[in-house]
Amino acid sequence: MNSAFFAELNDARLRYSAGDAKFRHVVGLQMWVGSAVAAGSLVAFGKAALAFGLLEGGLLLMALTWLLAEIISRALRLALLSGVLLAGFTAGSFFVGSDVAQHLVAPLVTEPVMLRPDLDSSRSLTVGVSLLLSSVALATHYMRFRVPVTVATAAAFLFVSLSAICAALAGGIDERWDRVIMLVFSAASLALAFRFDLTDPQRSTRRSDVAFWLYLLAGLSAVFSVFDDFARLKDYPDLTSQIVAVLALLTLGIIGLLADRRVLISAPVLYTGIVLAYIDWHIHGTGVSTYFWLLSTAMLILGLAWYWPELRAKLLALLPVNRVTRLLPPANGAQK
Repeated sequence: MNSAFFAELNDARLRYSAGDAKFRHVVGLQMWVGSAVAAGSLVAFGKAALAFGLLEGGLLLMALTWLLAEIISRALRLALLSGVLLAGFTAGSFFVGSDVAQHLVAPLVTEPVMLRPDLDSSRSLTVGVSLLLSSVALATHYMRFRVPVTVATAAAFLFVSLSAICAALAGGIDERWDRVIMLVFSAASLALAFRFDLTDPQRSTRRSDVAFWLYLLAGLSAVFSVFDDFARLKDYPDLTSQIVAVLALLTLGIIGLLADRRVLISAPVLYTGIVLAYIDWHIHGTGVSTYFWLLSTAMLILGLAWYWPELRAKLLALLPVNRVTRLLPPANGAQK
């Protein structure tokens, strides 16, 4: 490498990484192929590195992805490749966290308590500690490279880790409280996303991209808390769950319209439609009703995409306080 390479790299850093500049969403066959090759190379490297052990292999994977992120994420700010490198860093941090957690938990839990048929307190505590350590590593990664999806990923890891640790310490899992806690987590994610959006109403900085992923996380976790794990559902949810689901979707839809974030309602609608179609298929098999749920979901999502600007403009016109509307994106703003 000669001095010209480093001069070009420094020039790219000055052009793309100033302050809150957005990441570059470069599209094209070359970028997709390059990202696929990079992902495959990281998988191969990770498998080879794990031959030395979880701790050593994880540290090697974290070191490699960190060094590459100095060029791809911090200097060139390429969104797709940064996501690939972040996935590799996340995997490496989880490997390291798993090894550390196993050594920490083993002396503490000598007689594991069964929390459910497929999970005991020792395993739950190990997963919780490893995810907690991984979320700390992700926070460090975000402080350096500011990859937008990192915040939502770290938040999800932190929530799951605390839930697993609490379940292990309490000696059991109460599904009712799990749903309430997940709803609280959804509300917290939604508030954080809205906070990021209010600081960037014109969607001109990477903070709006951070908000996008937090909105996606909040919407999915809110509906997931109502339907629980759809793979375990054998029948339609009870009336209370149905009412809560409808209220949750309406609330997400209104907030999504205010913040001009279609993903906040389209992602939960898609998830809900798939859940209902799955339940119907499990009960009745393949039939007209299963296709009805899928078709209705597709039509609703397309309808939201088509009429979104008109719906949002009408809702903003109903707001009595102009001070509030000035903090929100304009009626003809970008939508994600």
